[in-house]
Amino acid sequence: MKELSQSIRVVPVRDIPQDFSGQVSDLLPLSYRFHANPFQLELQDASGTGGECWNLSIDHIIDSVTPEPFCSPLSSLVIYKLSGSDQYIIVGTPELPATVQVIKGLNNCTLKVSCSMLHSPF
Repeated sequence: MKELSQSIRVVPVRDIPQDFSGQVSDLLPLSYRFHANPFQLELQDASGTGGECWNLSIDHIIDSVTPEPFCSPLSSLVIYKLSGSDQYIIVGTPELPATVQVIKGLNNCTLKVSCSMLHSPF
């Protein structure tokens, strides 16, 4: 398992330009940034008759934020940074995005991320 930064960036699919090249550097200025409690990303291999699929469903405890525009589920790309390096892991694609939602709590919020991917992001 690779160690990840506790900073999570989320880019709504609607904000991704039509000429997106696939480079993370194009997405960072468009992203919303959240700071999460320590976590581990664990993908579930969901191979079946339709082929291989990787599922990710994780709830991140994040600092209290105004949940707009994520108060209802929103199709997005989620960007995780590897600790101590300039490498990123992107969960979702513009064609098969992750579903992201922020749920407001009393003292903190929960960032819910759910995605099914054709390829492992690792």
